[in-house]
Amino acid sequence: MAAMGWFVRSGLRSRAAGTVGCVVALLAARNLAEVVLPDAAYVPTNVAVATMLLALAQRSGCSWDDLGLDRRHVRRGLSVGSAVASVAITGMLVGAALATTRGSLTTNESQ
Repeated sequence: MAAMGWFVRSGLRSRAAGTVGCVVALLAARNLAEVVLPDAAYVPTNVAVATMLLALAQRSGCSWDDLGLDRRHVRRGLSVGSAVASVAITGMLVGAALATTRGSLTTNESQ
């Protein structure tokens, strides 16, 4: 516990608590917005939340490299993300094409 003294004395503990509080409040507001806002606002809301989280991370002292968004890492991240997205989309298309799984991919909001 004595080793943590510098962390408490430096004020990093309260700063970290404030950052965590902001993240929790932002994500709670986003979840509430999903219920209140129309479906068309889903993507813009999530883009805005992601932007605010990046700004909060930057303000808290994280670098682009810490976030995995440094120019050296972006190309690799985009290629891995694209590969994963293509696998997910292919799985959804195969599921939609098969009669046995087609019902799992449709919603019935009247129930």
